Amino acid sequence: MKTNKQILILFLIMLIGAPILSAQSKKEYNPEVIEKVDMDDEVINAVKQGMKRVVDEGSASEIFANYGIAVGGKTGTAQVGNGSNNAVFIAFAPFDDPQIAVSVVLEHGVRGTNAAQVAKDIFDKYFNLDSADTTAEPTTTTDVQGGLLR
Repeated sequence: MKTNKQILILFLIMLIGAPILSAQSKKEYNPEVIEKVDMDDEVINAVKQGMKRVVDEGSASEIFANYGIAVGGKTGTAQVGNGSNNAVFIAFAPFDDPQIAVSVVLEHGVRGTNAAQVAKDIFDKYFNLDSADTTAEPTTTTDVQGGLLR
């Protein structure tokens, strides 16, 4: 039985085929396909376009407004028994030629948009962007500190 994290990683790999960036250190993985789900290109494109709309005009649009890189993403909220909801956001960038896929889960993070901000911080670091920069250059460094990237 696969864990939710394994399923999410497999989904991101299947959706965009991008390497995965660990929050602890930047490391590219060459995934081994252990199972393949056959999906029509039409379905995959519909999912990707929906993820683009989330970032362009949906729940994450305020966070990625005027961002220099096209991003596809999906916010989520997972209810828990006690305390605030968990916040979830998955994303990939650049949209047309993915180089990075990110999954953020904030325990008791309340709403998915809070996790989207963390993903944006990861993209900023990966693409060597700061808050005033709108052009993207992929990073070549290999040592990203763990924790929030601000």
